[in-house]
Amino acid sequence: MPVVINDFEVLVEPPPSRTDSEAAPQPTEALTPVDIDRITQHFTERRRRVWAD
Repeated sequence: MPVVINDFEVLVEPPPSRTDSEAAPQPTEALTPVDIDRITQHFTERRRRVWAD
């Protein structure tokens, strides 16, 4: 039987120093706390709709 753990941890990295950002600019796809809140809200609303059916 599979076990689903509905828990996650958000790690915030310190901002890169100027020399790192100037040497190798790279786009980041990191989630912000606002993104995580939006995602959890989406799944909560979906769960309520599915439960209502």
